Amino acid sequence: MNTEDIVRGQLKQEVKRLFSHKWGVAILMALGIYIFDVLSTMVQSYYQSQVQLDNGNNVVTNFSGKYQVIIFLLSTLSTFVAVAASYGYLDWLNSNQQPSSPAKTSFMVFTKKYFTSTLAIFVLKTIFIFFWSLLLVIPGIIKGYSYSQAFLVYKSHVDAGDQNVSYLDCITESRRLMNGHKWDYFVLQISFIGWYLLGFLTLGIGLIWVIPYASATYSNFYRHLIADANIQLAS
Repeated sequence: MNTEDIVRGQLKQEVKRLFSHKWGVAILMALGIYIFDVLSTMVQSYYQSQVQLDNGNNVVTNFSGKYQVIIFLLSTLSTFVAVAASYGYLDWLNSNQQPSSPAKTSFMVFTKKYFTSTLAIFVLKTIFIFFWSLLLVIPGIIKGYSYSQAFLVYKSHVDAGDQNVSYLDCITESRRLMNGHKWDYFVLQISFIGWYLLGFLTLGIGLIWVIPYASATYSNFYRHLIADANIQLAS
């Protein structure tokens, strides 16, 4: 089915059916995301407490450099575990078989199979988006959406037995896949804002369900992008 025929409700409904009576599995697959989100919150809270307690003793000044490094590392690790979750949900969507070790799935990018590729694609994307952002903010954002599927593109190649796929080729393929679909993906992300607000209103408890729901829906978006691309190639 063409992505033009897919509505956001359909993507979400497919994920809801997949998670039906299996929300515990879905939540465990996002375990890494929860852990690093909590760690980031703790570090930020600690920093803010130091700001309030500082009485001109340069405590904050001395700590601020370390704080920036820690936040950067946590942000990078958060990206990695988010990629791992998207991989796991994509496998589940494709096979309709839940993982035997969902919690372990949350950290699969730290294995030999995926770590180097995840790091390389992350670095390349960051560099490209940075240089596009030097022109104006908007081009950087647009390119961020263009390259958004690069991790999943790499996984698809590896699963198909193409171990030698270039990281740059994955980014290029993502750009081609997202041609004409960047706005669709943006609107899909925006559609989860209400759910995230509800999650924050419940002191973060609701996010336990929102995060896997959103992540799996984004993986489902990619799944349909690939299906659409294959149909176009066949025709």
